[in-house]
Amino acid sequence: MLAFKPFFAIVGQTIKHAPDRAQECTPSQFISFLREIMMIFNNMSVKKRLFTTFAVLFVAILGVSAYALNKMDTMAEQTTNLYNHPFTVTKATLEVENNILRIHRAMKDVALAQNDVQLRHAISKVDEAEALILNELFPIIYDRFLGDQTDIQETEKLIRDWKQIRDEVISLMREGKTDEAAEITKGKGADHVSKINKALTFFKNFAADKADEFTTNAENAAQNVMTWTTILVIFVLIAIVVLGTLLSRSITTPLKDILGFSDAVAAGNLNATISGKYKAEFGQVQGSIETMVTSLKENQEAIQINLDAIR
Repeated sequence: MLAFKPFFAIVGQTIKHAPDRAQECTPSQFISFLREIMMIFNNMSVKKRLFTTFAVLFVAILGVSAYALNKMDTMAEQTTNLYNHPFTVTKATLEVENNILRIHRAMKDVALAQNDVQLRHAISKVDEAEALILNELFPIIYDRFLGDQTDIQETEKLIRDWKQIRDEVISLMREGKTDEAAEITKGKGADHVSKINKALTFFKNFAADKADEFTTNAENAAQNVMTWTTILVIFVLIAIVVLGTLLSRSITTPLKDILGFSDAVAAGNLNATISGKYKAEFGQVQGSIETMVTSLKENQEAIQINLDAIR
């Protein structure tokens, strides 16, 4: 495990100071860094080389996956925000508008009522629509609207103030003053409804702007995911090729040298040498063969001395 520490120490320091050194790093410094990494890599045992290579690739793939998942979560959050806020507010606002229209039509029925039964029926429709607006729809808008809550309070006040005008019309109808009731409904009542609709239009426009913002953010997130995931995948593929090549060479090169050396010795060339100096398992094999050759040379020299003495 100790053999891993220099390797991971260099990599860790490089990652830590990468932002500061990225601009001042020259090609020669980068090549020197790679050579230092390769030297440490070659000093490892084959088992540790394999483990290190697969560990680096695993971390790289894990990093790409974590990045992609994080960005997908961001996109999902934007989509959820789009539904929970602009879409829900717009839907609730449209339902408020529909019920405002129901109340307005019911007030016309109040003004045109011919008897007490028709009047009570029209009033009940007004109360039902108003209760739906204030008790069900506005709590949704309060909860999901991302703008200033004061705007909601002012709109709610407009709707509650409208009740005074409606009560005045109903009172006049019960007194039999139908013309005055109709005049208020078409005049003051209609103007007040126009103010309410204008306030509700503000909510719809605000929600539409927020929807555009969330949609743009989601599209940007998707584009970033595609771009960076592609870059990271290419980086991982390059890393696989580079690390695979380095790993292959770190094993095949010593093997070729040692096999060439052993073939030369087997052919009778005891003066053959190995071009490199290897460590770990290859160093042990190299040392064993060199020791064997030295022993053979010593034996050969001893035999030659004995032969010379016999002659």
